[in-house]
Amino acid sequence: MDDIRVPQLVELEHRKRCENVPSVINGKFFKTKFNDKGKNPGDVWGDIKQLTYKSKELVGREFLNTIQKPVKLIERIIKASSKEGDLVLDPFAGLGTTFVACKNTNRNFIGFEINQKFVDIANKRIGDTQQGKIIDLFSLLSQEWRQSKMEKLFIKNNYINKICKLLGAGNPVLR
Repeated sequence: MDDIRVPQLVELEHRKRCENVPSVINGKFFKTKFNDKGKNPGDVWGDIKQLTYKSKELVGREFLNTIQKPVKLIERIIKASSKEGDLVLDPFAGLGTTFVACKNTNRNFIGFEINQKFVDIANKRIGDTQQGKIIDLFSLLSQEWRQSKMEKLFIKNNYINKICKLLGAGNPVLR
């Protein structure tokens, strides 16, 4: 939880006063204590700004409000759901925002994308790194995969483990 905490928006002087005033909950007295590392971000994350036409990380105007998400948003999700060194799978890689976030947070990553234009953009975004690879899913997998219902085959034939081994990523940790 500490990795995703956000700053307290309470003035320091007000915090000191609040910490010395007890609260009553169900007839019991409690002292208010603020966490120095920040507060829980809650269910709605309004502190992460949307991408705009002026955003430095925006890949192209045509991707605004459709595909590309803010890196900070994906970083928070990754920090909340994994540890450093874990393997993160993005089955719909898009423009590679998840890979950039993984690189920034010291996670390993693999992902799949069927649009070659997006694969090229994602590869450019993550640069020359050994930490993760973007693959052409359809050229990697068998004809059986391409002609059948993907979801059933993915589970039945254990493709995620096969793909991880092909990429030298070891076995994935599925949570």
